[in-house]
Amino acid sequence: MTELEAFETIARKVHSDGQASIMDGIPCPHSVSVLFYIENFLNDLGQCSPVVSALTHDLDIHNRECIEFNGGYGYDD
Repeated sequence: MTELEAFETIARKVHSDGQASIMDGIPCPHSVSVLFYIENFLNDLGQCSPVVSALTHDLDIHNRECIEFNGGYGYDD
């Protein structure tokens, strides 16, 4: 397994955990942050991963929708 494949495997696990949280109605900002960190780390190494980018984008969108559906974090906009 290459280093890139290892990071993609980690990203898939983080994405899966985040999805499970969202399915329970619980936002997952920490999972989104970890995915963005992995994506940025790989980009800094010059090893862009379409897989990690897609997982990051997908979870970010669904996390935002979950937050909006639940009425935000208790702050008035």
